[in-house]
Amino acid sequence: MLDGTEQEITLDGYDGSELCEKINVFYDYHDRFLPAPGTKKSIIAQVKHGERGTLLKYEHPACQIEVDGKTGWLTFFFIKELKETWQKKRLKLEKQAAN
Repeated sequence: MLDGTEQEITLDGYDGSELCEKINVFYDYHDRFLPAPGTKKSIIAQVKHGERGTLLKYEHPACQIEVDGKTGWLTFFFIKELKETWQKKRLKLEKQAAN
């Protein structure tokens, strides 16, 4: 499991069986309309499924990443390694609840 300290990650655009073609990376996670300084844009990058990056901070559900020299925020669900951990925990809880 990732602990949020500068680890290599893989971006994952799948939501169930649907693939998100572009994953938005925001300047500010909590205010996604806040523009980056000196710009009028809140989206600082768009990445694709399978691209690699670096996880800088993990404050569930927010993740600060660096990709292609840009630093921004997105939800953990777009990071393969974190999504896999979350899905395993969810399945375990569902099994426990069924018993």
